[in-house]
Amino acid sequence: MKKLHAHAQNTDSSSEIYVDYKIQGEFVHVLFEVSTAEININEKFSQENFDNFGLWDFDVVEVFIQKETKNNHYLELQVSPANQKFALLIKKPRTETESYSPLKSKISSTKTSSGFNAEFFIHIDDIPGNSEHIKANFFCCLGPKENRSYFALNINQEVTPDFHRPELFISLGSL
Repeated sequence: MKKLHAHAQNTDSSSEIYVDYKIQGEFVHVLFEVSTAEININEKFSQENFDNFGLWDFDVVEVFIQKETKNNHYLELQVSPANQKFALLIKKPRTETESYSPLKSKISSTKTSSGFNAEFFIHIDDIPGNSEHIKANFFCCLGPKENRSYFALNINQEVTPDFHRPELFISLGSL
């Protein structure tokens, strides 16, 4: 497993987040292990669908994934420790998005004694783009909004955390 890196502005130095990923047949399998002292969730979000807009203001792990493409569209997937999910097709970061409900992907999480684990089985048909080459980045947001900490496998170096950076996505390999 690979350890996610803390953003420079984080105040949380005790949490540890690990991710493992691989392409398996028609799926990209992603597994997170999150070790954190407290879990910050909001019960108002649904476990039944993917339209939980604002879920990222509470504890979540996230996968941003695409088939390498010129238009740079990518899929944003999130899950909270309470198994609440969110999905969004990003066409242009922060300016052009589209609601999205993955049809063939499965996402789940479970609380553990030290935090939570999350598992993504992302079906290749749910990933935007037309290439056989898969790129992604993996993230975690923890803590209350006023004291939020951000983690990523390939973290941006600017003063403010910014996950919507396809140029920082890493290669997962080809289908």
